[in-house]
Amino acid sequence: MSDKLDADIKETIIIYVKDHIEYIIRSEGDFKEKYEWLSLPISAQCNIDEQLVQFLVWLLNHPFSTVRKKVGDTLFWLSTKKSSLIVSSLIKDSLANDSDLSNEYSGYLLKEMSTTLSKEIWSCLKNDQDVKTDILGLDHTMLQIYWREILENCSEEDEELHKLQQRFGSFFPTDNFDGRDVYIEDVELLPVLDTLYDLNNLNLLNAAYINNLKLQRERLTCDLGEAEHQRVERYIRRSFLEEEIEMGHYHYKLNTAVNKALSGRVSVEQIKEVSEILRITEL
Repeated sequence: MSDKLDADIKETIIIYVKDHIEYIIRSEGDFKEKYEWLSLPISAQCNIDEQLVQFLVWLLNHPFSTVRKKVGDTLFWLSTKKSSLIVSSLIKDSLANDSDLSNEYSGYLLKEMSTTLSKEIWSCLKNDQDVKTDILGLDHTMLQIYWREILENCSEEDEELHKLQQRFGSFFPTDNFDGRDVYIEDVELLPVLDTLYDLNNLNLLNAAYINNLKLQRERLTCDLGEAEHQRVERYIRRSFLEEEIEMGHYHYKLNTAVNKALSGRVSVEQIKEVSEILRITEL
């Protein structure tokens, strides 16, 4: 190819190759610096525990539902040993609002833990105004449902808790939403078509919802663009065993858009039915 490339292109290729080699082949100093925390004194053990828990929470984004389930079970068990660390890590991730699957999974785990760890959960919330603000700012329907139950299970006699419960309750109206049948022609929404069909049967949708859904989809995929997100999903499916991936990368982006566009439309009496439609399969 040397005869077909000009000098600028050759130089660009050499730079890319050089950077790639340097990325793969690390010096001993780079390695030691990256894993320096392993040689920290025992007094820094708490920091190691935090990093390990953060890694487990991040692993809730794994493409395989079987792996996510095992990680979730591990975090649940760890909550019986290091409740404050696990609870605070899950609270932080569930409120991160970065549209990762781990956000929703963390909310579910907190909901399950709240029956036995309600005091620990409220202890993490009561003196942190930023966290309470983030809870009231949730716009993801399933996370709203999970946090509604979490707060209900926090039964401490605390005026601040009662105020938070009351304000959070406004997410779910007492009257059912008066929706209209919608017809979806956008091929980009095909992965969530069954979900939308079930929500439509509950009279939760109308034209305004579909428009909002499309806006949410565009917002969630604007970093790479829809085509690139679909390429990412195809790459992940090629890299893993495709038959074990029930909800791929792009599919979950759309699922998040469905949840966000639905916020404020679910009445109290519809919570159970909507949960069965929207929740992640393995939960």
